[in-house]
Amino acid sequence: MAHESKPLLIDFHSHYYDPAWLPAETPRGYSAAMTRARAMLTDIDAQLDAMARAGVDMKVLSAPLSTLVGAGEQPPVELTARINDRFAALTARHPNQSARHGDDRRIRRRGRGPRGRARRA
Repeated sequence: MAHESKPLLIDFHSHYYDPAWLPAETPRGYSAAMTRARAMLTDIDAQLDAMARAGVDMKVLSAPLSTLVGAGEQPPVELTARINDRFAALTARHPNQSARHGDDRRIRRRGRGPRGRARRA
């Protein structure tokens, strides 16, 4: 009998913000829910622990720039570079639990079944 593997569960709507990217205090106008969520949004280890408890295998990191700059503002190039660098470091540190948008090779590698074929959920 062929070995059946559990499908890989990937969270594609997952935000992470390095605390250095955010203002010191939650900006006025943010919801109370955002204020409460800030602690989890800035703690990658807590996010990975919560994922493991929920049975999620991997997350695709994202940090929507619209939450880091004001409405209509262009994000500074250096901020975008810092985000990309941080995500590269996090995916290197947690290669089986995280990926960056566009990093489909990592996701496909992680999702290989026992015969080397990508599993589908």
